[in-house]
Amino acid sequence: MESSDQLQQGEFRSKVKNLFSKNETFSCKVRFFMTWKSSLDTFSEKEFHSIETLFSTHPKGCLLIVSNSKDSHKGRQILKPFLEKGFRLTVISPDLNYLFKNTMAEPWFMKLTKGDLDVGYVPLGQNLSNLLWLCLLYKFGGVYMDTDVMWSRLNNAVMVFDKMHPLVYKFIEEFALTFNGNKWGHNGLYLVLRLQGRPRMDDGVVVWWWWVSGE
Repeated sequence: MESSDQLQQGEFRSKVKNLFSKNETFSCKVRFFMTWKSSLDTFSEKEFHSIETLFSTHPKGCLLIVSNSKDSHKGRQILKPFLEKGFRLTVISPDLNYLFKNTMAEPWFMKLTKGDLDVGYVPLGQNLSNLLWLCLLYKFGGVYMDTDVMWSRLNNAVMVFDKMHPLVYKFIEEFALTFNGNKWGHNGLYLVLRLQGRPRMDDGVVVWWWWVSGE
């Protein structure tokens, strides 16, 4: 996952600001974030239904999908039904330099781009996606959801944080300082569990985890 070569400086910030801005007819009640690192061919009815469910339960919410593959004509056509119904949704390629700036993700990413980092055998896109949604939550605040969240028969996370919350900064710091590309979940689920432990509510932050066997 890389920043799009066509992404002009400031375009990411401008699109996000436009999505979340208030106007005379609409104000985002909840900010939602999703990431999609795979090709469009793997975007199935399951993922479409997750977005459908999101807007059926939060019609006044705004959804930002950060993805290279969806930031295309074909990708926007897939999501067109939601826009036609008047829902607030924007798809954009990630601007990693902007999102990682002034966090521990910035020097980590610099090492990666210089080839000074052992990325391991876990797909790099998977680990970058984990870091991406952490930085999205830190920069903007809101709700992160996996694109295939169906609220049942899954093992996924929903993360809810205020903008620039110190715990999210610690998550990013933990990612950068303890990165291990050879252990599945080390830089994602288990990273959060190492710092957060069991689900809890305090200091204005709510972290929800669903563990479902799928049996």
